[in-house]
Amino acid sequence: MKRMRLFLASLVLGICGLARAQGTLFQPEYWGPNLQLSVGGGIADFSENSARHLTTMGGTWDVRLMYLPYSPVAAEVAYVGTANPLNHVMNVYALGGALLGTQLEGDIRLQTPYVVGTRIPLQPYLFGGVGWCNFELVNQDFRNPVAIGSDANVLVLPYGAGLQAYVTPQFAVDARWTYRAMFDEDMLHVDNHGVAGVSTQGLSQWTLSGRLGYVF
Repeated sequence: MKRMRLFLASLVLGICGLARAQGTLFQPEYWGPNLQLSVGGGIADFSENSARHLTTMGGTWDVRLMYLPYSPVAAEVAYVGTANPLNHVMNVYALGGALLGTQLEGDIRLQTPYVVGTRIPLQPYLFGGVGWCNFELVNQDFRNPVAIGSDANVLVLPYGAGLQAYVTPQFAVDARWTYRAMFDEDMLHVDNHGVAGVSTQGLSQWTLSGRLGYVF
């Protein structure tokens, strides 16, 4: 953990130092095109004990718009979707159901700047932000309200790290790992042993995804 904190601190300091050396940190005309639109998908799973034992690994998809993609500091807004089927333990409470997540979020991204024409067009980055998520129970044959709610609106704090590579100055590929801490998720009331009627169980998630982007 100490090494990880030192690594993250060194990366942030390195990005800031490089930004000062380049100058004009917040001048879009220096950093080139202002926007990047990207779409992608990957895998999603819950990190909390009960949710992880009551669902199966699912999928995620997203659409992102980033401001100042070439600069050391960028901003993103995104729509993110996730879907995780309930497993056999939940058959007695919501047969055939799945948890569908719909999220709107924004974040600040710290990254190495990209200058067109560089030999190694790689852009590692860290990000963190805030958003809103709606979880909805879908496709179930029935629902036991003591065990699981029909939907919930929650606060989400996404953060993580990734790597973007520019195939051309306009086209990029991106891979990222994201952890989404969820708060006030009053929906799942089944513990990891399948006992219903317990207190609210957490729905925090992680995702691993890739995407294609176009800078304009």
